Amino acid sequence: MGSNIGNGEKGRDGRDGRDGVEHSPNVARAGCLAGSKTPKLERCSLLRRHDRHAVTPSRPSGFTLVEILVVLAILAFLLSVAVPRYFGSLDRSKETVLRDNLFQVRESLDQYFSDTGRYPDKIEDLVARHYLRAAPVDPVTGSTTTWVVVPPRELDKGGVFDIRSGAAGNGKDGTAYRDW
Repeated sequence: MGSNIGNGEKGRDGRDGRDGVEHSPNVARAGCLAGSKTPKLERCSLLRRHDRHAVTPSRPSGFTLVEILVVLAILAFLLSVAVPRYFGSLDRSKETVLRDNLFQVRESLDQYFSDTGRYPDKIEDLVARHYLRAAPVDPVTGSTTTWVVVPPRELDKGGVFDIRSGAAGNGKDGTAYRDW
C-alpha cells in the first residue's frame, strides 16, 4: 500500500505522499521518503536543487537591451529607405497638380475667348463667369496669387492670354516652373 505513494494514490494516513516538493521522474524519491542519516528536509532540498523540472528560474519579463536595439536598427533602416521615396513622391505629385492646373486654366481661357471674342481681364473673371469653380492654387508655392499673367499681344483683347507658375526652381525634368 505504501509503495504506491507518489503515483496519485493515497497512503494509510490519507495523504498522497507529497511533501511539498515537485519531483522529476528521473530523480529517485527514496532518499527523501525513506530513512537516512541526514534529516528529511535537508535531503529533500538537495533533491530540489538538482531537479531541473521542479524549479523554474525566475526571469524578469520584458525586452533586453539587445532586442530593443535590433528593432530600432531595423526601423531606422526602413525609414532611411522609405522617407526619401515619400518626399520624392510629394514633389512629383505637386508637379502633376501644377501641370493639370495650368492645363485647366488654359482650357478655360480658350473657352472664354471662344464665347466672348476676347480674353478675361483677370483670372477671377473666369471664376465669376463659371469657367472655373475657384481660382487655381499653385501647388509649388501654395498660393493663388503667385501666378504670372501673360497678356495677349493685342492689348484690346483682354488682360490674361496665358498664366505661368511663379514658383522658383526647376521641376524633376530640369525645366524651370516659370516655363511650363
